[in-house]
Amino acid sequence: TRVRIEQYDIDILDVQENMIKQVKVVPVKPLRESVAE
Repeated sequence: TRVRIEQYDIDILDVQENMIKQVKVVPVKPLRESVAE
């Protein structure tokens, strides 16, 4: 059970990191595009 819990923790962390990356990257593109325009 400990191994499963660790795996779940890792999966959750990976998902959170991906979400954070997406949230950081997505808003930057429109800002750069608006500034370029």
